[in-house]
This record gives sequence, structure tokens and C-alpha cells, in this order.
Amino acid sequence: MLTTYISYGVPSQFNGNLTVNRTVAGPTSLFYAGASVTGNFSYINNTGSSTSMGNLSYKTSIGGTVNITALYPSPGGFEILRLVNQTTEGNVDVQNSQGFNVQNDTLLVSALSITG
Repeated sequence: MLTTYISYGVPSQFNGNLTVNRTVAGPTSLFYAGASVTGNFSYINNTGSSTSMGNLSYKTSIGGTVNITALYPSPGGFEILRLVNQTTEGNVDVQNSQGFNVQNDTLLVSALSITG
């Protein structure tokens, strides 16, 4: 299992689209220090383990759509904290989560589904 960190220690600026596709199981921590993505953001995790996006102290701003697919083969925790996007559409689909925490977000999405 491999842990993935993006924008963990300092905030990051991503010019254009950002896609994170987990192909190996392991915890994922995105945007803990906040970030700015000028385009669309896509996150795919079909391998399992926990996913953590954001931090209540630092906002992450997405200029485009947000598409999140987390279909865990075994239960894993899922959280989104202080994620803001600017474009309507996109989807959040989380299945088989062990628990979830969604706080202080402004998500303009067509659908948000957390099951399991």
C-alpha cells in the first residue's frame, strides 16, 4: 500500500485540469494545505483505502467541474473539507465508504451519492 500526498505541506497552484487516478491501494491526502485548480478536477479511486481532501483551515478552489468516483472494494473513510468549485455539473459518487465527512464545501455538482 502506498500513500499519496498532493498539496500536503504547502498550497499548490494547478494551471489547467487535474486528474488523480489511484491504481494502487493506499491512503490518499489531497489539498491538506489548500490549492487552486484553474480547470476541472477529477479523482478516481477504485482500489480502496481512505481518501481525504482538504482542510477546514485552507480553501481549495476549483475553476471548473468536480468529478469524484470512489468505489472501494473494501470499506475506506472518505472526507471533503472546504472544497469550492465554480462550474455546475460534475458528480460525486462514493460507494462502500466506512464513514464520511463532508464540511464547509460549496460543490456545484449534478449529483452527490455516498452509499455503503
